[in-house]
Amino acid sequence: MSEAPILPRPRPLRSALIGGGLLLAVLGGAAGMRWWTATPTPQGRAPARPIVQIVRQQSGLPDLADLVERSCPAMALLVPAGAVLPVAEGAKATPAVRITDDGWLLAAASTIPAGNLEAVFGDGRRVAVGEVRTDPVSGLAIARTTDATGESLSFSDGAPPRAGQFGLAVATPAGLGCSADLAMIESDFLTDGGAPNGYFRLAPSAADWPPGLPVLGADGQMIGVVASAGAGGTAIPASIGRLVVDELLRNALSPTASFGFRAVDFGGALAGRLGDVRAGAGVALVAAGSSAAKAGLRAGDIVTTVDGRPVSSASELGRALDAVKATAELTIQRRDQQLTLTVTRVDAS
Repeated sequence: MSEAPILPRPRPLRSALIGGGLLLAVLGGAAGMRWWTATPTPQGRAPARPIVQIVRQQSGLPDLADLVERSCPAMALLVPAGAVLPVAEGAKATPAVRITDDGWLLAAASTIPAGNLEAVFGDGRRVAVGEVRTDPVSGLAIARTTDATGESLSFSDGAPPRAGQFGLAVATPAGLGCSADLAMIESDFLTDGGAPNGYFRLAPSAADWPPGLPVLGADGQMIGVVASAGAGGTAIPASIGRLVVDELLRNALSPTASFGFRAVDFGGALAGRLGDVRAGAGVALVAAGSSAAKAGLRAGDIVTTVDGRPVSSASELGRALDAVKATAELTIQRRDQQLTLTVTRVDAS
């Protein structure tokens, strides 16, 4: 006779919980269906279901109005003393920007009015202008006001502007607030090729952009300043502008200016585009009509020797030219070419 199989012993509590859970689920579902179908719907349509709206977060464009408002108190217009604003058509006036806390303004020398001057700021202040110092190579000038209060802007110490980057030009046409113009960096002197100056080009390339107009980056610092008249739509980069301003503030221009050009130390991505730049001084600006321009010097050239003596930096080049009485023979590296050019000191007798 076979034995009956041994079955598991019943567990009353577990069975009750399982059974109760199933019962509640069934009752809940039935009650839900009854409630849903009992909800009146217009014109016998199926009951409306809740709408879930998904909104994608977008960063959007930066508020340029805030940038203009912050920078406007540093913007100025240089006008003849006592001039009524807005100035009459054809009258001389030039945009300027305050660059130091003790009152120095940056402007373009070619458009500064003659005689006694006043600076009218974007916040309505009007102050007298004293000393004016100019750089013959870049065409930039600085002017000192008698008011040592107010906002100032500085040059950016970041990388040179790249094609596709946006900038914002800000000015105060009448000393009652500021105007703004948005531009894109279109190209630079290397892209254009064979340029005398180390500029970047703006698009739209408006030839009537006032010389000396500051171009701001997204952080409110100047990425450049519009070049002198005749170079429509181009701007001097911050790295060169800062060098010129520092020398003007010290009232001690580089000896290279006496030969009609300016030199910098090329580095970073710019040096890579010029080739394998290991030593030498890079040519940044060449004054039109100067002996350097007539000799064929271009922006982007690398000066490696002066009268046969090697130079490894812009400061060494300046010291070497400081000792030159009249003419100097420069060895130039231009991409895969090596050239010899002769430049003459402007004040050579």
